[in-house]
Amino acid sequence: MTKRKVQGSEKETEPDARFRPTLLKVLLVQVVALVLLWLLQATYHS
Repeated sequence: MTKRKVQGSEKETEPDARFRPTLLKVLLVQVVALVLLWLLQATYHS
């Protein structure tokens, strides 16, 4: 019975544990995209 409670607790906290790394990855991708767009604009702007 203790094993079930532990597994249940892990399942309940699993989305919270995945949220922050996922958020950081998304923000990192957005920052990289903005830097690349800025470089393109700075290079080819006439």
